[in-house]
Amino acid sequence: IPEVGRPPALNVALDEVLTDRVAAGRRPPTLRFWRWTEPAVIIGRTQSVANEVDSDAARAMGVQVVRRMTGGGAMFLQPHGAVTYSLYLPEAALAGLSVRQSYEVCEA
Repeated sequence: IPEVGRPPALNVALDEVLTDRVAAGRRPPTLRFWRWTEPAVIIGRTQSVANEVDSDAARAMGVQVVRRMTGGGAMFLQPHGAVTYSLYLPEAALAGLSVRQSYEVCEA
């Protein structure tokens, strides 16, 4: 997928769409590099916005707060300050591997 700057909410939505399509076999395995059009705090699916972000300060500074479908910690991203990528693979491609082994396969 061409590396094109997108708004934070659209980037996160596209991540979910690509995950679903690859899992359903409607799209081949895909590598996507993300670019951002504006600063954002991306929070994990189970994180509390109130515990992770000063929403008033974020709004005052023009920083969007967006929730992603995956877990993990909060990330502050700027349009030219981060390299973000996703690798979308069908579950069968890594079936039976530990998390560590799956990373080793993806690095090769």
